[in-house]
Amino acid sequence: MNEFEWKEEFSNTIEELGVPDNWDLHVDMNLVKQKTGLIYTQQTFGSFRCSRCARSWNSSKVSVFFIINLNKRLRSGTVKMRIFKQGCERCTHPEEMIPTVTSDNIERVVCNLVHKIQRKFYGVNDQYQHQKPKIYGPLEGLHNKERCEACRDGVCKQMLSCEYEQNGEQRVYEQIREQRVIEQNRQQREYEQIRQQRVYEQNRQQREYEQIRKQREYEQNREKRESAAPAALSVMGLVVGVAAMALMYFANK
Repeated sequence: MNEFEWKEEFSNTIEELGVPDNWDLHVDMNLVKQKTGLIYTQQTFGSFRCSRCARSWNSSKVSVFFIINLNKRLRSGTVKMRIFKQGCERCTHPEEMIPTVTSDNIERVVCNLVHKIQRKFYGVNDQYQHQKPKIYGPLEGLHNKERCEACRDGVCKQMLSCEYEQNGEQRVYEQIREQRVIEQNRQQREYEQIRQQRVYEQNRQQREYEQIRKQREYEQNREKRESAAPAALSVMGLVVGVAAMALMYFANK
């Protein structure tokens, strides 16, 4: 985790938005809920890499936990933050890994945080719209709360209504799966139609070829018959002539 980048982005955003008083951000990877301070949680997108098997995965359920305090007398504000780890699903006893969060998602989380400070501590109402994280790369299946540090600590939003969230995600997953099945069946039907069309076209071409072949054979046979007819007539004429000469010969005798 790049702690310096989070602190620098926080200081820059505080300055850009003109937030009064002095504010500091501290990273505490053991931070837990406390009785004092404003609790604020966000979820962002992060990437993980297992130190045991080197498997990589992405998650849009990376929980970031903040406890915000302002000392009005000293005009000093403090934000403590913790970013929660996740464990590899492949390993039996995985080491929980700290996510890598991109700079633009750090910027979005910090911007949401500073606007929260303005609203809660200074009464600012600027119609700011909460920025959602940018998603990079594919997401694998449902959120695994058993391998999520924030879920076990009761911080992850999945734990607020776990059954509802799981059922909701399951319904979405089932809808996607059913849509994929429908799409596969549609593609299969289109393939079958194309295949049948090709078979029909091949049979049609075969029938046309057979008709042309038979027509050619018929034409060849007709030409043979026509060429044989004059020869037959010539032979017949020769035979008749010889017979006539023979009759005349015997008649003169």
